[in-house]
Amino acid sequence: MKTNEIRKMYLDFFIEKGHYMEPSQSLIPVDDDSLLFINSGVATLKKYFDGSQKPKSNRIVNSQKSLRTNDIENVGVTSRHHTLFEMLGNFSIGDYFKEEAIELGFELLTSKKWFNLPLDRLYFTVHPNDEVAYKKWVSLGVKPKQIVKLEENFWEIGQGPGGPNTEIFYDRGKKYDKRNVIELLEKDLENDRIIEIWNIVFSQYNCMPGERDKADYDELPQKNIDTGMGLERMACILQDVPTNFETDNFMVIISKIESLTSVKYKDNKKPFRIIADHIRALVFAISDGILPANEGRGYVIRRILRRAVKAAYLELEIKEPFLEYLVDIVIDVNREFYPELNANAEMIKKVINKEELKFLDTIEEGMHMCESMIAKDGLITGENAFKLYDTFGFPIEITMEIAEDKAASVDVDGFAKHMEAQKERARSHTKNAAGMHMQSEVLQNIEVASSFVGYDRHAILSKVEVIIEDENIVEKTSAKVVNIILDKTPFYAESGGQVSDRGYIGNNRVIAVAKLQNGQHLHTVEITTPIKLGDKLMAQVDVEYRNDITKNHSVTHLLHLALRNELGNTVTQQGSLQDASKTRFDYSTLEPLTEEQLIAIQNAVNSNIEANHDVVIQEMGIAEAKELGAVALFGEKYGDVVRVVQMGPAVELCGGTHVKNTSDIERFYIQSETGIGSGIRRIEALTSTNVKKFEKQLITEIETQIKDLSVKLNAGEVVKLKNVSELVTKLPRLHLATGTDYEVFNMAIEKLEQKSESNKKALQAKANQQGASLKNAIISSLTEEAGIAKIDYTIKEANPNEIRNLSDDIINETENLLLILRVINGDKVQVIVRSSQSICQEYPANQIINDVLGEYGGRGGGNPQMAQGGASL
Repeated sequence: MKTNEIRKMYLDFFIEKGHYMEPSQSLIPVDDDSLLFINSGVATLKKYFDGSQKPKSNRIVNSQKSLRTNDIENVGVTSRHHTLFEMLGNFSIGDYFKEEAIELGFELLTSKKWFNLPLDRLYFTVHPNDEVAYKKWVSLGVKPKQIVKLEENFWEIGQGPGGPNTEIFYDRGKKYDKRNVIELLEKDLENDRIIEIWNIVFSQYNCMPGERDKADYDELPQKNIDTGMGLERMACILQDVPTNFETDNFMVIISKIESLTSVKYKDNKKPFRIIADHIRALVFAISDGILPANEGRGYVIRRILRRAVKAAYLELEIKEPFLEYLVDIVIDVNREFYPELNANAEMIKKVINKEELKFLDTIEEGMHMCESMIAKDGLITGENAFKLYDTFGFPIEITMEIAEDKAASVDVDGFAKHMEAQKERARSHTKNAAGMHMQSEVLQNIEVASSFVGYDRHAILSKVEVIIEDENIVEKTSAKVVNIILDKTPFYAESGGQVSDRGYIGNNRVIAVAKLQNGQHLHTVEITTPIKLGDKLMAQVDVEYRNDITKNHSVTHLLHLALRNELGNTVTQQGSLQDASKTRFDYSTLEPLTEEQLIAIQNAVNSNIEANHDVVIQEMGIAEAKELGAVALFGEKYGDVVRVVQMGPAVELCGGTHVKNTSDIERFYIQSETGIGSGIRRIEALTSTNVKKFEKQLITEIETQIKDLSVKLNAGEVVKLKNVSELVTKLPRLHLATGTDYEVFNMAIEKLEQKSESNKKALQAKANQQGASLKNAIISSLTEEAGIAKIDYTIKEANPNEIRNLSDDIINETENLLLILRVINGDKVQVIVRSSQSICQEYPANQIINDVLGEYGGRGGGNPQMAQGGASL
């Protein structure tokens, strides 16, 4: 079976068993700071498992692209380690449990209709206390000798849902390892014979590791099933090849690499495997908008690319950019299940080629640097080797190769110590990657009907259905802050980047609104007048606040369209936030926007605002929406029926609140555009009256600064115009948003610059005059003894730097001179000693400075011709 056929069979089996197929999600986690990348099939479903969201179906199946780099050094070395892999999984959210999950797994693996694996080749592990799982396997015909009880068969990562698990292994036979199968399993010995193909986790406890023993964990109110089957491993078994790398999806890449080098795969497999694995990771990650960078996800992607280039450079003699030639092959074998790869092909190639060229240049620079680091004893220290690696991205292997060519060596042990120290620092800063939140039985079991009417109404008489205080349902309020569910609500719950509404329920202030898994809106309320169950109260949205949010949310659609039109359709949204004061939009791109591009984007948005497009909102099937060209937004999950928002040429799927007509937004101004790391940039912008508010604040600040600077300039000072000049640079783009003429400020700045330059010249002339007078006074104090000219002169309240410059003139104009200048400012003295070259050996300045400063209890330093130092008086 081809890899694509295996994936299809797995998905078809579970769809036939009533499972809903969840699409493979982006590698970028949504609302999950515990993960850098999606690293498993369950990672995108956490909110279903902890009960914070309700899935469309309680039975789910998926094939989720995943990325892990914790074992990256093993990629290419072992037969089964990968960075990018696909995890097949079936999940039950409070539906079937242990026995049915085992039945499903057994049927899929052994039935002739499906994978048809021989039962005598399968081995199973269970937790010693899990008699239910053990007996179930036996009842299906598994011989007890094929089942191994292992204490480590318990899945938990931090607090939250977890429980015992059962693993399924396939025995590939004695040709891979002659040792006893049971011994390999019990002792967890490294081998190529027994391959783990499936793990079924029985999520039945609220785990509290470190606080309780497993035996004392509380049972979950909603038990779940979480499974994982590695697609690449299954392909290895069903295609009967030695390793995952000989399966169809890898060999087509390896064959292409062979065509680019004289080296054959059979002669040196490791570099081919590294490159084949890493190009897959790069294609999928970059397609999802993860671009090479110096930190975060981008740093990991950069490291993966450089490891691939290093393998080609060192072992395959490929010295030119080549990875882009592999992109089409990766896309071709995956296009059926991942059609988005094809749409992003050119962008992926461009990113890879640019990064590869940059690294090849780094290798050339690093070679010269590496050669300069070779010490006299023919050694590159561990510290220097690590510096090359850490600061310049220079691989240790290349450092060792250069050293060998120069008959030198590298302190590899020292390098390893520095590497370990870095890993330890990284570990100490790693967040606690808690698997999921604890399930809240109270919130999970609330099933009262509640409807959202806020698209059309801002106020409605509502009935109080539920009151929650401290995780308890109560009949009346007693706390100052409570959570309330109404039978119907006009309050929008925070979602899709749009913050929640605020307002009042009766006389009580609503400060936040969240959406529960069963669809109800949970209102966080500050209580001033007690509330009891059944009360009918007016629920009133703060309309002005809502309108400001709505304008900022609506304009995001126009901004997204403008960005795509300016930069291309490969621009992908990476997050957003809309509140009453601003809109924030994060997007993937290779380069910062130029001022010309920012103006073009801002003008495009304002043109659509001024076009008076009616905002048309419809509900339709997802397929129909895609045909219409609707763009899905980052981090959102969509059902079969979606809400399509159209504003002229902008068509997106969105559940937020919107204006009736684009003219309601009034005006749009881009306040800033910055990088936030990992190839992602952020635009912050203003709409409507917030633009005028900002304009007023900016003008007030400019006027204040101009006034203050004018006063100082009129007093004859020289001032720096940098701050006010930077403020004025914001005016051209602001002018395009508001139409206000700011020419008066440009003229004012020009006058300030002229006045400042005039003051500068006048002060310089005065300083030159004073300097000439001081110079004459210093020289007039000269005494001569035995052919040596000496000056010892004290100056009060002067700039030491200017006196130092003056000493240059004096020493250059006087022969055989020993010059001592003491500069006293307040209670500090600065001493400068100069000695002409002709006498500096007899009268060394660096010794005389300490004799002079000794009078004040200080010391100085320098060389025989010039020395300086200071002390307190």
